[in-house]
Order: sequence, then C-alpha cells, then structure tokens
Amino acid sequence: MTAVLVLFGMIYFRFYIEGIVALAILDLLYGVGAPRFFNVTFVTSIVAVFVFVIVEAAKKKLKFYSHD
Repeated sequence: MTAVLVLFGMIYFRFYIEGIVALAILDLLYGVGAPRFFNVTFVTSIVAVFVFVIVEAAKKKLKFYSHD
C-alpha cells in the first residue's frame, strides 16, 4: 500500500524525493534479502529510484503537466 501511495505522490508532486526516502526506511526496517534478486535487501528502494527517474522524464514530455 505504501508503494502505491509513493507512486501517486511521484506522479502528482513536482519532485517527490520523500517517497524514495520513505521506501528506503521501510527497507531498512522490514527488508530481507530476496534470493531472486541476488540477496539484495533494498529491492523496493532501487525500484523506486528507477520509477522516479522514469516518471520525472515522462513529466517533462507531457504537455498538460505543468506545476510551475
């Protein structure tokens, strides 16, 4: 649920770096190494950084998105 809210925050707000910080803290508290991802603990945080970069790039391409 938190990841969905962070995704909506990344889309709605201009530069929502707080979402990445929140997911990193959640990974620190509750993250365990996933064997599918080479026992990396911060899978959610790494995915959040990639999504953040993609969303910010997409916002610049959209005409109707203007948060001045």
